[in-house]
Amino acid sequence: MNRTMLKCTLFLLLTIATLNILHAGTQKKTAAPKLSQLGIALTASPSSTTQTVSNLMFAVGSTGTVIIKNTSTLGANNIAAIIPAGSHITVRTNTCPARLEPAATCQLVFTSLISEGPRAITIKGSNSTIVTVNVTVSPVAISVSPATLTLETGSGTAGTLTITNNSSYVAARNVRAVLPADWSDVFQDASGCTVIAPLGGTCQLQFTPADRSHAAATVTISGNNTTQATAVISVSSSAHANLNVSSSTLALATQGILTDASGAAFAAPGLVSKARTLTIINDGPATANNVTYTLNPALPTGTTITPASCGKMGRDTSCLLTITPGPTPSNPANQNATGSVISVHGTNTSTATSNIIVLTYGNRYQAGFVFAINDNTPTTGSVGGVVAALADQSSGIVWSSDNMGAPTANDIPEVNDNAVSPPCAGNTDGACNTTVIVNYYSLINPAFYAAGICQQTQAVGTYGNWYLPADCQMGYGFASCGTQPSPTAQNMRSNLVDNGSIGNFTGSYWSSSQAQLTEGGQALVQNLQIGGSLGRSVKSTVFKVRCVRAIT
Repeated sequence: MNRTMLKCTLFLLLTIATLNILHAGTQKKTAAPKLSQLGIALTASPSSTTQTVSNLMFAVGSTGTVIIKNTSTLGANNIAAIIPAGSHITVRTNTCPARLEPAATCQLVFTSLISEGPRAITIKGSNSTIVTVNVTVSPVAISVSPATLTLETGSGTAGTLTITNNSSYVAARNVRAVLPADWSDVFQDASGCTVIAPLGGTCQLQFTPADRSHAAATVTISGNNTTQATAVISVSSSAHANLNVSSSTLALATQGILTDASGAAFAAPGLVSKARTLTIINDGPATANNVTYTLNPALPTGTTITPASCGKMGRDTSCLLTITPGPTPSNPANQNATGSVISVHGTNTSTATSNIIVLTYGNRYQAGFVFAINDNTPTTGSVGGVVAALADQSSGIVWSSDNMGAPTANDIPEVNDNAVSPPCAGNTDGACNTTVIVNYYSLINPAFYAAGICQQTQAVGTYGNWYLPADCQMGYGFASCGTQPSPTAQNMRSNLVDNGSIGNFTGSYWSSSQAQLTEGGQALVQNLQIGGSLGRSVKSTVFKVRCVRAIT
């Protein structure tokens, strides 16, 4: 390269470099853009809701408003709220324009149908500072009435709480009470409270108690989207009811014992022992709840009682229990007839008791040995019958006497063994015979003659009305008293002596029947030992006395 060309090239390069330096020196530096400054004010609907700086609260279904003000000298562009993921809060209204001029305001209106929060929500524009608002959506407000609820044990009657939705916009959902853990016996029906309409809609929670009482407890009530309300609930024992039983004792005849051989064919047509009834009466001031009964001991095999319970009994109502006897007596012959005690009670009642006894011949009952059973009495009460005293009332006495104790042979035809009523059936009605005899000898000391002995025996245990039995009440095999297979009447020989030598009898005993055709000289006598017989004897003979009485 020649010298002239080299000089031109260097000049060009220097010129370019100089221009670049000059350009660089004269270029102005660009400033960072300014951000608009935003300010906020908070309001909520209803306006009564208290708001604090940066904290907005409103109820489910209502609204909360954020008022945004551009406090800078620059316009704020594209102002919007940023809702966090998972939140149910939405922007109902955004009045902010694309550019919010300095000192201008706009509104963001928030709402939600589900309670939540506090939830941090960011508000900003594309060229503004960031404002954060903590939004809380409170649940649907509910109230409960009454504030106190008392339930009655065993009543079967539900108590009710009324729930009111105080929200203006949103239904309350699935409202129910949380009962204490040990209240499992109290049934709650919340089926009517799955959806409660806004603007004062109501529903009812119903609570049905069982048999247990519970002290008052504060119970929380709420729904899926509601506030909590409380009520005080208690379960108390209901008003007292008073139970009574129609009979303190109900005696029945054992099934199958009433046969011709017992002499029962005349007293019990059909020879089937009858079912009998007890009436349970509620005569207290209140309904008797859950009335049932227990038996101690259990009824004898084959004996049944229905129904199984009486349930609820209103005031002045009754329940009929039917007892049907089986083939097994409560107690065997020659034992005390103790029976089964039935105790009737409810959850709010007194306890009433009765003694159910399935009798058989030979039972020790009402101070004597049972030898006759009358199953034709009204079935609302016990069987009738006759018992022989447990021991002899005299070891030896004449049939009739004067006032000095000397035997007499007065004729009293009304008590002949062939006499008929009225006044007396002489061979079967010892009670009538005794009355006639005692009246005849009214001036004679009753301790001097057989019938008088029974008439003055008015307190064997707590039982009175003893009398001297007629001849056919004592046995069979003479005159009109029938035979062993078919005696005229239920009698001491058939149902005691021949039934296992029951009765502690020894020797011969006077009857109250005068022997016919003897002009008052003789009376009927029964030998009450095994193999003994019925016969006649003069009244001056000394024989034993065993008194009898009717079952009451």
